[in-house]
Amino acid sequence: MNNRMVRLYGLKESLTYYYKKHADIIRPILKGIISLLSLLILRQLFLYNDSRIFLWMIVVVSLIQAFVPLAFLYYTGTVLIAVQLWSVSMDITVGFLALILAGWLLFVRLDGKYACVAIITPVLFWLRMEYLIPVILGITIGYGVILPVGLGTLIYYMGLYTADASSLLMTTSGSGLGSGLQRIVGLMVMDKKLLVILISFSLVIFIADRLNRMFHESAWLFSIVIGHIALALLLLSGKYIFELDYSIWRVFLGAVLGIAICVVLWFFRGIGDVSRMERATFEDDEYIYYVKAVPKIKVPAKNVTVTRIEADEDEMMDDLEFEQGEDEAAEEGAAESDEDGLDEQVPEEETEEAAKEAEEKEIKAEKEEARTEERETAGTDSPEDNVSDKA
Repeated sequence: MNNRMVRLYGLKESLTYYYKKHADIIRPILKGIISLLSLLILRQLFLYNDSRIFLWMIVVVSLIQAFVPLAFLYYTGTVLIAVQLWSVSMDITVGFLALILAGWLLFVRLDGKYACVAIITPVLFWLRMEYLIPVILGITIGYGVILPVGLGTLIYYMGLYTADASSLLMTTSGSGLGSGLQRIVGLMVMDKKLLVILISFSLVIFIADRLNRMFHESAWLFSIVIGHIALALLLLSGKYIFELDYSIWRVFLGAVLGIAICVVLWFFRGIGDVSRMERATFEDDEYIYYVKAVPKIKVPAKNVTVTRIEADEDEMMDDLEFEQGEDEAAEEGAAESDEDGLDEQVPEEETEEAAKEAEEKEIKAEKEEARTEERETAGTDSPEDNVSDKA
């Protein structure tokens, strides 16, 4: 790999390490932000009750959402939309809840990520970024997202046509029960653009998923490029066949932006070193297994160079002379301290000897006193005593 790729993979590893290290903080923040934006956009899409209480409820729910799975957004979004639709018509609310219940029975209860896709899809439609949906979801999740994407698309168009049904219900007197829902369903069935988007997105998701699972080292690149080309061709074909009103430049701009986002996303997911790919085939009694092993790309450790700075001979001699001078001064200081210690010890020895002599003199004096007392008690001294005393 060249230096540029090494730097890119080094940046990737640094960001990945930082994310894993602070994941307990980053994930709740991201989930809270995604929940807040999604609920605000859904409220704007179905804005039929502009009470400020809903804003505070959205903020509180977003804070709670930061600490629960993101699939919980499917239920909070459903409640928010249902409350807004209740202000328009009861039958429209019932129809929306039936659509949500069908989605829950088909795929939401099976995997939580499908619930997130169903809510994020109308949000991206509202942001006019719907052309990023099919290829990204096809290469990351698979063709199982076809139904969640379809449900999200229907929710978005239901929000568009509910405005028309609401104005119809307000202007028409004596409208029967179910007229609002019939109006929405009739407009959605006649909308050719909705039909083209549903078919195009479904086909592109399937194509991207199948190409990404190919037994080829560049399958991911094929799925990204061919998927966006197929999306552009399908949308342009539908435009000219049904004479639709969406612009061509948005289709191409969405394709280019989608390719860039997919490449960045796949880079961080880990492409691997496809030049060293290994293939293996083995079988058992029931299956034949085709294994494709792609080694990870590892950035080599940075080479640390240690530079030794050697001094000149003159500087080395000066250092040696300085160290010798310090040693001599230390020895002289130690000798002087020893002499001082001896001087301090001499007076102590003299005092000890004087104390011993004084004790001996006291002992002799006591003995002499004892002898004199004995003589006085005896009275006279015999010659033998005198001889013994002289001895």
